[in-house]
Amino acid sequence: MKCYSWNLDKLFTNDEFEKIIIADILNKKHLFLNLAVDEKEEYKRLFIKYYTFCNLKLYINKKNSLYIKYKNNLDEAYRSLVNIKTTNKISDKKLYLTYLEKISNRKFSYQGKDISYNDVSYSKNLNSKDRNYRKSVFIDYLENILENHEQLMPLFNNMKKSQSYLCPIHFDKIKILLEDTISLFNSYFEMKKKILKLDNIYFYDLFTNKENEKIEYQQAKKIVKNSLSVLHIEKVIDFILENNWIDVYPKKKKIDGYFTIKSYDMNPYILLNYHNTYKDLFLLSHEIGHSATYFLRKKNKTYLEMKNFDDMEIPSLVHELLTAYYLLDDSSKSIMNLLDIVVNNFYRYGMFTIFENEFCLTLKEKQAIDGASLYGSIKKKYFNKITILENEKYEYLKVKHFLNNNYCYKYAISCVLAISIVRKIHQEKNYSDKYINFLKQAELYDDKAIKEYLEIDLDDKDVYLFFQKEIESLISQLGKIYENK
Repeated sequence: MKCYSWNLDKLFTNDEFEKIIIADILNKKHLFLNLAVDEKEEYKRLFIKYYTFCNLKLYINKKNSLYIKYKNNLDEAYRSLVNIKTTNKISDKKLYLTYLEKISNRKFSYQGKDISYNDVSYSKNLNSKDRNYRKSVFIDYLENILENHEQLMPLFNNMKKSQSYLCPIHFDKIKILLEDTISLFNSYFEMKKKILKLDNIYFYDLFTNKENEKIEYQQAKKIVKNSLSVLHIEKVIDFILENNWIDVYPKKKKIDGYFTIKSYDMNPYILLNYHNTYKDLFLLSHEIGHSATYFLRKKNKTYLEMKNFDDMEIPSLVHELLTAYYLLDDSSKSIMNLLDIVVNNFYRYGMFTIFENEFCLTLKEKQAIDGASLYGSIKKKYFNKITILENEKYEYLKVKHFLNNNYCYKYAISCVLAISIVRKIHQEKNYSDKYINFLKQAELYDDKAIKEYLEIDLDDKDVYLFFQKEIESLISQLGKIYENK
């Protein structure tokens, strides 16, 4: 059974209510650790009251009669919410997610050792410098999907059928940009194959950078602080990094992954599993982008005005790219690190966006669809210089970002936008103030607010052209470094 390793007595805060809500968010199964048996019921009682209060305050309109009726009687409110939940039909999304969780944990033997991983820690394993290990994890992961694809396919199809898919506003521009950069990104994959001295490059090689050394957490903190100093919110960054808001290292029974808690009623705590890699460094900066934005909006009393938290990938990617550009020098290592961020967030998630669009529109027309064949053909098109294995066509069945329509698109469009924002921060006087005001005040991180606060028009083809030229420049620099070696 999965549980978390935080001791409630040392859980970031002295507020008992906050401890309970954090424990539940981080634990999911109400397993309150390090408590005496007779204390557990009291903690559960406090949790029920606090959690119910949060539900009422955040998810029921304050003008709604339910809120008025129950705000002073939380026990009755809790019973009401439980009744609502128990009478609701289990959603197609929940059925799909439950099955994914059921098959998530994997074990296999590698060089006489038992290796354990799950769907969350899978990507971390693909960053190993041991290529045979990466290959073994990748093959095992694909075998797991293949073994379960007959069960997953109808669950995935039913989930997407039940969602009202709408084509995102700038989909056509992202699709055109992806088409225009196929040869560009594949030239980078070819170059990476030569740098890694490989006969063939596979997907498990894609995010490998052999030149990356280990980077300790204290060093990573300094880099993040320095790279984000251009935003002039040093006190906020320091507060997040130095006030025990981040659970840094992996521990026994601690969940894998990286995320930031978003809640109006508590601090935006960060979960990391820091392994002293450059990927961890960039993910630290990424999560601080989330945390700092929640912090700023709470302080500015505009948290509840935020209508769409999916758009929060804008600040996370701006922070991540600011850190990558801060480290950029004449080394192939730094250029590859930056390009890999773009490959993952724009090119890979852009490919997912293309698949989701074609898949959902076909379902909408009530036509039969072979998701595996569609995904396989799209992946081969966009990654044509990478050797794609036959079983990779089932990979889409485990992409959890498909749980919400157009979430993959958010990464792609946010990456394009973030490249322009970073350039303006570095080149235009006082632009960082405009960016911070955008984070604090914009009700929606939509086209209107982006144009008003950031002075970037996502309908302007020059935004996408600049992105393309920036990637061309980075790949050109990398080529010159490789040729001169």
